[in-house]
Formats: sequence, structure tokens, C-alpha cells
Amino acid sequence: MQSLKKYVYYNLVIVIITSIITYNYLLIQAFIDMGKKIEFKVGEYCVCRTHGVAVVQEIQNIELKDFKAKCLILFIEKDKMTITIPEDKLEVSGVRKLSTKADMEEVFAILSNGVKKVKGMWSRRAKEYEEKINSGSITQIAEVIRD
Repeated sequence: MQSLKKYVYYNLVIVIITSIITYNYLLIQAFIDMGKKIEFKVGEYCVCRTHGVAVVQEIQNIELKDFKAKCLILFIEKDKMTITIPEDKLEVSGVRKLSTKADMEEVFAILSNGVKKVKGMWSRRAKEYEEKINSGSITQIAEVIRD
């Protein structure tokens, strides 16, 4: 019985340490990615998290009283809709570049793996899935589909 308690304790410590390392890695990665600015050219395609694929129609400098911003004018063909987003708010708005071949291979690898063992309360998983879907990351969305 005593050895079983030690075994459980050591496994718990390993899980906690692994979680801390993973969390720290993700924080560092987020800070590295924070400095990168997404840049688009006129005619380039992008993906809007809420609307789908869009094309950059125009890049304008807009002035409203004291507010000046460089904005992208995006056209969403599916909805026949034009939206204007300030360039410095692209990431917050969920606008990203089209996925590369490497990204798609990663998605297919995630989807081809078996279903991840589901743990925890359904409400916590639902919240986690919602966060992953709202992130706009295709790899995180693939994880939700897989699970």
C-alpha cells in the first residue's frame, strides 16, 4: 500500500512539472509571437475568424478626429460584405494569413491520431473547446474535431 502511494505521488509530481514546463513554453511562445506583425498586400487572401476567406481590396489611412489608423479593407465574397479593420487590430480581430502546406500536414497528423482520452468535467472541456475554436488556429480547431 505504501509503495502504491509513492507511485501515485511521483506520477502526480511528474504531471505537475510537465504542466508547468508546457505552460511556461506556451507563455514564452506567446511573447515571441506578440512581436510579429502580420502584413498584407492588396489582392492577397486572408482568413477572418468569424467570416471566412477574404481578399484585401485596399489599404487606406483613415482619419477620424484625433484617431489615425492604417486600415485594411477586406471583401468577403461568400457574404458579399466589405469590412474595415485597423492594421494594428488584425490579430485581435482574428485575421490571419492562409494556411501553409506545413500547417495542413500538421492538421492531418492531428486528425489521423487517435482520439485523445477525455478527462475532467464536461463543462470544463466545453470551455476549453470553445477557447480553441475562438482562437482561429487551425491546429487547435483540428484538436477539437479529433476529440
